[in-house]
Amino acid sequence: MNRIVLIGRLSSEPEVRQANGKNVTMFNLAVDRYKDATDFIPCVAWEKRGDTIAQYCHKGDRLAVGGRLQIRQYKDRNGETRSIAEVVIEDFDLIQPKREEPKQTTSEDLDTFVPF
Repeated sequence: MNRIVLIGRLSSEPEVRQANGKNVTMFNLAVDRYKDATDFIPCVAWEKRGDTIAQYCHKGDRLAVGGRLQIRQYKDRNGETRSIAEVVIEDFDLIQPKREEPKQTTSEDLDTFVPF
């Protein structure tokens, strides 16, 4: 059985491309391995699933993904055959959006502040 489950953070914005006439969304998931080690796992999601990830998930968001491990080969720019291991996403869950920085209070904000 080929099943993988990962929880991590998106290390960059998801990138949508076309392959064989279908949308494919690609991103790396930063997954903690040990105290000071992190693995960056390439992930791909096809069509509607990938479109949803691209629309609602952003760099830094915590994401749980489930899918299958795929080893595929491709030719690089120099014509060399390369192999890559990637997770083909079958299901996912946005666990926690990236925390936004707290807004800095300015003197203008204080001028408009009305206590209740």
